[in-house]
Amino acid sequence: MNSLSELYLALCEGINTPKSLGCWLRFKYEEWDEVAINRTSPAWYNSADAYKCDAVVTDLLRKCVDLPCTFDRGAPKKVCGFTMHIRPG
Repeated sequence: MNSLSELYLALCEGINTPKSLGCWLRFKYEEWDEVAINRTSPAWYNSADAYKCDAVVTDLLRKCVDLPCTFDRGAPKKVCGFTMHIRPG
């Protein structure tokens, strides 16, 4: 296991939530597209602390520009018939 894997595993284990487990499994099995599109919304949480912890594990890798995705992360996205320009990070 390389140092990034060890660091991310320690972070996910420390957060210890279902979201952090999902993030670790996506990382471990190199599901890079899933890592890139994974999001956390404050509306899904009852406390700021719970949101903050899950946002850290979700956004840490998602914002990496070198993530080896199979799609162009800078390309416009089609949502409900509308074209949206979504900036990475």
